[in-house]
Amino acid sequence: RTKTYASVLRKKSQRLFPQPSHLELSQHMGQVLDMSSHFGGCDSTWNLVGPPNIFSLDEDFTHVAVPRTCGSWRDRLSRWTHGRCPKNPEWFKSQNFIVLLFDVPVFPTRVKVLGMYQPGCMVRILAKSWDEGEDSAVCRWRTLWSGPADPNLPPNVFYEFSPPIHPPGFATNVLRLEFSCSLNAYCLELVDVVLYGIPVDIMQPKKSKNEDLAESERLRQRQNTMERSRRRDMVEHMEEERRVDEEEEKLSPFTNNGYFDLLPFEIIEIILSHLTLPELCCLAQCSRTLRTLRNYCYNPSMYKHLDLKPFWPSLCEQDLLALKPRLTCARSLGLSWTGNDGRFSTTWSEHLLHLELANCHWITNKSLESVTMLCPNLRDLDLSSCHRIPPRKFRQLSSLQRLQRLVLYRTRIDVSCLCRLCAFTLFLASNCQQLRSLNMWGSIGLTEVGLAHLTSRCKDIEVLDLGWCTNVWTESGVLSDMLRELPRLRRLVLTGNLSISDTDLEPLANHCPLLEQLDILGAPLVTHGGIFHLLDTCRHMCFLDVSFCFRVDEEMAFQLANRFPHICIKYSS
Repeated sequence: RTKTYASVLRKKSQRLFPQPSHLELSQHMGQVLDMSSHFGGCDSTWNLVGPPNIFSLDEDFTHVAVPRTCGSWRDRLSRWTHGRCPKNPEWFKSQNFIVLLFDVPVFPTRVKVLGMYQPGCMVRILAKSWDEGEDSAVCRWRTLWSGPADPNLPPNVFYEFSPPIHPPGFATNVLRLEFSCSLNAYCLELVDVVLYGIPVDIMQPKKSKNEDLAESERLRQRQNTMERSRRRDMVEHMEEERRVDEEEEKLSPFTNNGYFDLLPFEIIEIILSHLTLPELCCLAQCSRTLRTLRNYCYNPSMYKHLDLKPFWPSLCEQDLLALKPRLTCARSLGLSWTGNDGRFSTTWSEHLLHLELANCHWITNKSLESVTMLCPNLRDLDLSSCHRIPPRKFRQLSSLQRLQRLVLYRTRIDVSCLCRLCAFTLFLASNCQQLRSLNMWGSIGLTEVGLAHLTSRCKDIEVLDLGWCTNVWTESGVLSDMLRELPRLRRLVLTGNLSISDTDLEPLANHCPLLEQLDILGAPLVTHGGIFHLLDTCRHMCFLDVSFCFRVDEEMAFQLANRFPHICIKYSS
């Protein structure tokens, strides 16, 4: 029977991934280099390595590569609100990404992605130049394909996605897949990725190893020198323009800017708010005769809410240096995904209230120290996947006494040996009593003791994520006591907590009347009666995830959906 099942898998794999021509090499992914988020355990992404090994048409698995976000409900209470300007580019829809390493560098000809359960979330595929060295200051990324997500594909079926790609013009062995699951009802399961291409040895004449390395090094240095020179010239040009403007203003107090002099700044600000950051910079460079318009483009008030995440492939330190004079009044700054794993630094504004640093691998202990010292008014801080901060250094966050939202997802804070998370929550409880949102997803070092101290002081918490905090056991009554202290709670995530039962849902219904979203995926002790009482009591509920709650079957979930049609109920088994 085992041989029969194995042969079926082999036939399916051959049908989904046929062998290419003799010149074209096909290869499965060899290693996961980076990812924005994953739903399952730390090893859940490794099913992508090698040929596909999960072929299920009607089941959901926690041991596959699953981006953590789906739908728009997760963003409803957590994300900081973007300002009017500059406008984010409409083409950027990415919410999650995964970076894959292949063994052999090739000139890509095709990319095949096998998804299941909720396919159609792919929005962009990028390739990184193989010629760039690890110490390169400039990382070349090219978009092979981009397009809108397709939420209308049927769920629970395999979907082979192989779009036509644009040749990047270089060899690559690193791909980056970006997803947008905001339109999907449930999560995407990524099964396999295959890269097709012509190997470098075939496309290029054979050379000795030393000659090849020397030529590659010369090419890399020449490209880096040209790029640094271009960016340096741009910064010097902007500084020269600013100096000339100041001198002209001293010589001539009157300007001739046509009707722009008659418009109030508020009107011009509204007009310019429809431009993206590149468009705003281009307008400033083109408006050499209209000094007023150019000054408006350079005005720091136009950059109060700046999100640089869409420009992560090309953003470097010189770009931030050019933007530095315009960020003196910044309130919200998004730097997520930036840095390209290289040397990267920035200057923080003392006026910052919201700072997004998710997947910024250049953030270190010194970076965190500068943030806490120079941004005392921070209310919103996202440090997701900032893995270079030592565990005990998170104690510095206690100085941010106005903090309302803190995201520590996939940080090293749960690997601490001297500073346990219980002690860290004591710092939060003592110094950040205005905390509104706390994300501790996957923090195995958190216990019910630290949680009790936190909720006894921080009573204004609205969003609390305790997913996969496996050392928080509700049998001690800590959850019931915690819920009595959080009357403003609007979202609670308890994914993977095996001790959740109807006894814990009762105080949630009695003491949290504003509750809107609840995730109790994997709670085997919860029953239909406890869930019904909760939904009937909490009138503001709009989302409930009861997947893998084994005492709630599909028929019960269907009955709940009919009884409460205004609530989005997620169910999987």
